[in-house]
Parts: sequence; structure tokens; C-alpha cells
Amino acid sequence: MKTMFKRSAISVSISMCLLGGGTFASSALAQEDNKDVERIEVTGIKGSLQRGLMLKQNSANFVDAISAEDVGKLPDHNIAEALQRVTGVSIQRSRGEGDFVSIRGLGPDFVRGTVNGRSMVSATESFDSTLSGGSRSSTGRATNFDVLPAEVISTLEVIKSPSAEHVEGGIGGIVNIKTARPLSVDNKFVVSAKGTYREFEGDTDPNLSALYSWVNDESDFGILTSVSYSQRNIREDFSRSFGWLPWGTYDTNADGAADRDALIPLSNNLDSYQETRDRITVNSTMQWTIDDSSEVIFDILYSDRSIEHDEQSAILVALPVGYSANPDGSFVVDSSQFNGTALPNILSSLPPELVSDQQKSDDSMLNLGLQYIKQLGEWQLTTDFSYADASGSLDFDRAVIVGNGDADGGNYFYDFNVNQDGFAVDYTGKASLSNPGNYFLRNGRVTRTENDDSEFAVQFDAERDIDSDFISAIKTGFRYRNRDKEIKRSDFDGGLGDFAFTDITGDSHFNGISNFMDGSLNNNFDYSDMIFANPQVALAYAAQQGIDIVPKQDALGTYDIQEQTYAAYFQVDLDGSIGDVGFIGDFGFRLVYTQQDVNGLSRPFTIDGTTTPGSLVFTSPDSQNVSFDDSYLNVLPSLNLRFEVQEDLYLRVAASKSLTRPTFSDLAPSIAINPSATVDLNGDGIAATANMGNPNLAPYESTNFDIGFEWYFGDASALYAGIFYKEIEDFIATVTNLDTEVEGTVFDSVSQPDNQGTAQLTGLEVGLQDSYESGFGYLVNISLTENDAEFEEGGDIPFPGVSDYSYNATVYYDNDGFEARLAYSYRDDYLLLASDVFANQVFTEGYGQLDASISYEVSDGIDVYLEAVNLTDNNAKLFTSNEDTNLSQQFLSESHVGRRLGLGIRASF
Repeated sequence: MKTMFKRSAISVSISMCLLGGGTFASSALAQEDNKDVERIEVTGIKGSLQRGLMLKQNSANFVDAISAEDVGKLPDHNIAEALQRVTGVSIQRSRGEGDFVSIRGLGPDFVRGTVNGRSMVSATESFDSTLSGGSRSSTGRATNFDVLPAEVISTLEVIKSPSAEHVEGGIGGIVNIKTARPLSVDNKFVVSAKGTYREFEGDTDPNLSALYSWVNDESDFGILTSVSYSQRNIREDFSRSFGWLPWGTYDTNADGAADRDALIPLSNNLDSYQETRDRITVNSTMQWTIDDSSEVIFDILYSDRSIEHDEQSAILVALPVGYSANPDGSFVVDSSQFNGTALPNILSSLPPELVSDQQKSDDSMLNLGLQYIKQLGEWQLTTDFSYADASGSLDFDRAVIVGNGDADGGNYFYDFNVNQDGFAVDYTGKASLSNPGNYFLRNGRVTRTENDDSEFAVQFDAERDIDSDFISAIKTGFRYRNRDKEIKRSDFDGGLGDFAFTDITGDSHFNGISNFMDGSLNNNFDYSDMIFANPQVALAYAAQQGIDIVPKQDALGTYDIQEQTYAAYFQVDLDGSIGDVGFIGDFGFRLVYTQQDVNGLSRPFTIDGTTTPGSLVFTSPDSQNVSFDDSYLNVLPSLNLRFEVQEDLYLRVAASKSLTRPTFSDLAPSIAINPSATVDLNGDGIAATANMGNPNLAPYESTNFDIGFEWYFGDASALYAGIFYKEIEDFIATVTNLDTEVEGTVFDSVSQPDNQGTAQLTGLEVGLQDSYESGFGYLVNISLTENDAEFEEGGDIPFPGVSDYSYNATVYYDNDGFEARLAYSYRDDYLLLASDVFANQVFTEGYGQLDASISYEVSDGIDVYLEAVNLTDNNAKLFTSNEDTNLSQQFLSESHVGRRLGLGIRASF
């Protein structure tokens, strides 16, 4: 009989059976132990916490875990939102819901996401602004945990210190999603239905799921299948700016020299997003114990999601009129004083730009896995084949109308009031905002994108038990992986003829949405007073007038990256004692060879400086193939030790090397050109800048150290604390070179990612959870992080995604079929963008959210439940800073999504 550690059969049975382990050793052991002990299954909140702590306690690694309260019942709305309760884990939200995960201050690209130990790939496509918290395209290494529903989950593991057997790729950590196994679940049928009411949108979203598990009479063959469907109707409103820029330097002390800089927000944007997401997910597992020594497991996971997104944006440009400087040190804008950093009141006379977008995107994900386990004498041999495929597409249409005031013979005037809480706008112009005769059709955009990502992997593992005083097992294995990422883009972005908007007949426009930002802005006009073009109608009209709006291949943004890895590892598992101190652990090394082939397109171009602004001109209709290849070898040693200082009191230490490969977008042989930058730096009469990828980037490589204490003083009670340190070499940072030639054109500046620095990350994690016989319980945790990154030649590197601290607090009651939980999560400020278009840093403001849930078992196996998300109705905010221009924490963006209330029923038979 195989055991991972030398502990009681009862604890092994509970941890393996209830966690739904996927290996032959786990299921075989569970079946044998069940002959001797009665399995007592504890469900509910307390049972979930108990199983999570058991996995943490019995692991040789630094691990945290979340177990489903019952089959198909995760404590939170989705996977990301459940993970935010884990110490050291924080999440990024999009449309008010969690999607991407950071671990120990390292962003989503440093986190490896897996399903049953196998890779997940993503091809999500959208045209969201980074300022909205979204991602334009999944071209990184990050895993979007929003693509999977909570119903497929049995256990979530967060592995913070790797062993040699763990697949490389996550310096921050590994999130492993374990799905339910039929031989662990037995015969079971679960159905659930939930309606979620979104207070701001005013709609109720359906969520339906069903799970069926069947096991034969011999309990050696089973099939488990789950299906879930959800629809989300989401509305999110924004009040934001493109960014802040210098607006002159003035003599404020009458000494004849300019001494004070003024800064203004370039614009006040009033944006509203309406989005419908439909998702269906199918998960199926076949498990067959062929005999006492062999087992086969086959997994299928399929998810398909479609998104229809409508967006309206009113851009009110905030270039001031009527300003002056006074010798007393103040700055006047129409009698409003300058506060020393930014102009608090700005009177602008530029016409509004009203932008309307429509996008349709589809993304699907397929994961296949086949595992064969064979006990051959003293050796357990495992062969695992996996294939992951994701595809995404985007159809994006945009139309822009601009005010001219022709119908009313009037002008446009706005009085902007700016403070730390946002913008307030008083419109005093004579031109009506809702009269189509006051606008003309200026420009549009048509984009078509295809994103494909696939990975094939095969892994062979061999494990043998060793009966000695210190060594419990030896493990070795080999893994081959082939990943292919391909991006294809076609684009039209140009003028639509400046036609009078009234020339367009039919359903040419619509009014803005009502109750903008839930009425929180102090504007003297309503968003519904504005009109927006129907993109489909406007673009069709422009095409009828001879404008070529057919999207052309974006040669500079189309690429294909193939990545092959060959990995081998050797690991020794430890189990013994030194005197009265018992220990478990492992040490070993992983050897990884990576081969990358990067392919793209190049098309000759030049910059035409005779136009105002400058323009990009292609000098040939043909594109040329460009190819780059690179390879590197990494040796990754690891050590994990857990000492039982006294009963239920443990000391842990770990040391390792780990790596994260560069994002695909950083590796891409692409170039993004701005032919009309603000300043001509090299005096050639052309203000042009460029951003390029770098196919020759080396991976991030980190040296990691951990030390921690854990005290388990009850079934669902523990106190733990740990310190970690990471030193990351070959840190990738964006380097800007001036007066640089690319493809025969000299640019004022060219920015490109490069392995330019080192970074250090230090953190403290502390957690406490306890439960009482009355049914009450609580858990609290806090994470503190410090970071420092420097260029090799000196100078600080911005370190996005790191919050100084984050914390969680949860109180719950679980007794006699009644459960209630109140949970609060907070994450401090963190850097979102190292540099926006004005070279300012963009930060996400600290955000906290209070959630609650109640469930009651009305009869055996039937529960009704109520959920509330964002009870305090908090808004997400961004601010911007720049030490060089004395820009300090100025408001940049605020978004409102509102509360969500869910009511559901769940039946288990």
C-alpha cells in the first residue's frame, strides 16, 4: 500500500476521498481504507475549511487550499473570487467580477493555472481599455479564471513553493483546479438553479447546472458529467480622463523666471458599457480501475463563451481658455485658483466627440487528458497525455461623431470641476447636445481579430517507495510540451468623409443611457441628453459614399509563436525524524530546455511629415515573412521541509529556483507606430515614436526562500505565519532609446522590452481561523509585501501589480443545515501601468468589497441560498502620478457596477 507520508489511515482516507484525488494511488488507497473505517463526510462551510486545512497541514510544500462545500458547490461566485480569500492571493476585476489572480505580489503572468495538473490556455479577445481593468487580448501567460464556472470544482490548490515534479512557469505560484472524480463521488445527481439580480443594470441573470455521477456495482468504473449554463447582463459606467499633461510653466513670483508647472486632464470621458455574456461548460470524467495495479482516467473539459458588448463614450476635451498667473503664487483660470499641482477648474470650448462601439467576441476552450497508472512491482508508472486548445475571435465596429453646432449656430462650453473624487461638468454652450444637426461623421474603425492558442503535452513519471529512516520515495519523470500561439488582425482606422450627420437616414443614432453612474456625478446635464451614432448604419453609409472601410491585414500586429519544452526531473521524498522531531519533505532538481520560434510579418513603411499630423505610409503592398529563433536551458533545484516541532506545531522551510517565460506580446516581432507624437525630439521635422516586441528575451528566473510556522489547534482551526523572499533575475523592463533607426526610418524614440534588471520581493503572510461548537467561526489573514526593481546600470524599474498589503476577514455560522457567511476582502493601491501615453504612472486605488451568503437545507439534500456581492456598493478607482512633473495622485477614473443579489436552489440525490 502506497502512502505519501507516514500518517494514520483515517487522515489519508479523509484527505484523499473528500478532495477527489485523481491518481491511482489515491483511489486505491481510499477503497482499501474504507473497508476498515466508516467515512464521515463533513459538508458545509466548516467541512470545506477542515478539508482545506488538512491538505495544507499534510503537504510538504507551502500550500493553501479551498475545498468545495459539497460536490459542485464552491463557497464563492467564481474561481477567482474564491481564491481572493487565500492568504497572499489578490485578484483583478473586470466588470465588477474577478478574473485574473496575483500571488505574493506577482501579477497574473507569473501565475501558472492548471486543471488536474494540466495546462490551461486562453484566447480571449476584447477591445477593453486597460483603464477598465480588462485586457485587449490574451497574449500573456495569465490564466483567465472567469472562463470556468465554480460548479466544476472539487478543490483549488495554491502551491507557493514548488517541488521538482511541478511543471515550471509560475514564479508567483501555481493554481491547480481539481475536478470531481466519479469513484470518489459515487452515485450522485446534483442540480441547481440561480437567478442573479444586478441592481444597476436592473436585469436578472440565469445560472443553471447539473452534475451526474454513475459508478458500477463493482465500484471500479465510473463516469461523471456536469453541464452548466450562465448568462450575465452587465452594465458598467465610467467617469475618467485620457490622462494628465503639462500645460505651461509660469512666473508666479514676479522674478522674471517661470517657476511653476500647471497640469490639466486632457479630457473628461463619460463612458457606459452594456455587455451580455453567455457561457456553457461541459466537464466529463471516465475513471476505470482495471485491476489492483492499474487505472485509466479520461477527462474532457469544454467551455464556450460569447460576448456582445455595446459602448458609448462622450469625450469632452478639457483644454482651458482664459488662464493667467499671479505674482502671489496662484494660478487663475476664469477666477479659479491653481492649487500648486493641477487646475481645479477648467473652462473648455472644444466640441464633444461622441464615440459608439459595438463588438462581438467568441472564445472557446477544450482540455483533453488521458492518464494511465500502472503499479509494476515496486514502481508506480504514470503516463499522461494532454491537449489544450483555445480560440477567440473579435468583430469590432466604431463610429465617431463630432459636434459643430451648425443647427443651432452655437458653440460648446464646459466648466470642469476637478478634485480627488472625480469630475463634475457644467455645460453652458448654446449648441444642443441631442440635435443630430449639430454633428458630423468624422471617423470610424473596423477590426477583425483571430486568436488561437494550443498546447500538446506528454509526461512520463516513475515513483518508488523506499523503506528507510529518512527517504520515503524517489520520483523521476520527463515531459514534452509543444505550444503554438497565433494572432491574426485586420484593421481599418480612418476618416469617414466628414459628412453631415443628418445626411444619414434610417436608424442612424440613439440616445445615451439614463441614470449615468447611478446619479453620483454633479453634472448639470444627463447622459441621455447626448446622441451616439449607430456604428453599423454609419459605416454602411460611408461605404456607400465610396469610403473603403474593408479591414486590411495588420502586418505589424500579426504573428505566430511556437514554443517547445523538454523537461526532466529527479526528486527524493523525505519522511523521518531527528530525535523527537519528525519531518517530511522533498528535494530534487528540474532540468528544462526551451526552444522558441517566432514568426511575423514585415511591410516597408515611412513616415510622411508633410501632413498635419504626421501619417504612416506603407511603401509596398506586399508583406514579408520574418523569423527569429532562440533557446535556453534552466536548472531548477528545489527543497521543501516540514518539521513537527511538537504535536500539531510545524516549522516549514523551502528554497527553490523557478522561472516564468516572457509574454507572447513581448516576444512578438511587431511594431506599433505613432506617426504624430507630441514633441519632435531629434529636430528632423517629424515627431514619431514606436513600440516594438523583442523575440530574443530570456525568461525571468527567480531564487526563492520561505520560512513559516503553523499551529493546528482544531479540525478547522489554525494559526500560521510565513516570510518569503524572491530575487528575480533577467527582469523584463521597457527600455526607450532616442533617435533610433528601424527599417530605414529614424524615430524620435523606440521603446522595447529587454532583460535589463533585477528585482527583490519580500513579504509576510499571517492567518488565523477558528471554529466553535456553537457553529460560529471566523478566519482572517493579511499579506504585507515590499518590492524593489532596478536597471542594471541604475535607476528604478516600475513593478506593476504589487500591493503593499491585502487582507481578508470572514465570519460564518454553520449549524443544523443553516449556513451564513460575511466576507470582506481588501487590496491596497498597486501600479497598473508603468507609463501611459503621457509618461505618467497609472495606479489602481485600494479597493475593499463586502460579500454575504445564506443557505438553508429545507429538506434532506435540498438547499435554498441567497448571495449578495459588493454589499457596500463600492466603486473602483484609478489615479495617476509622475514625480518628474509633480503630478501626485490625481483622479483618473471611477467605475460603477453596483451590487449583485442571487437567489438559488440546489438539490442533491
